[in-house]
Amino acid sequence: MNEEISFENKVGLMLVNLTVDEVFILCENVKKENMEKFISVVKSYIDKNFGNSNGWEIIFSNDYSKLKKQHI
Repeated sequence: MNEEISFENKVGLMLVNLTVDEVFILCENVKKENMEKFISVVKSYIDKNFGNSNGWEIIFSNDYSKLKKQHI
């Protein structure tokens, strides 16, 4: 079976695989045409407290150009 991973799941996997305190710069890692969708997906994960049960959270910079995984 060859099931393609959804964009949302790819983003979630990327968030899980980030190192704590790592800064992820969107313009260096996300295609321009995917930027709006990427930010929306990450915001939905943040709204769901994604990672909190594992002791971390994702935060955006004020201008949404970077995100960071940090201990909570």
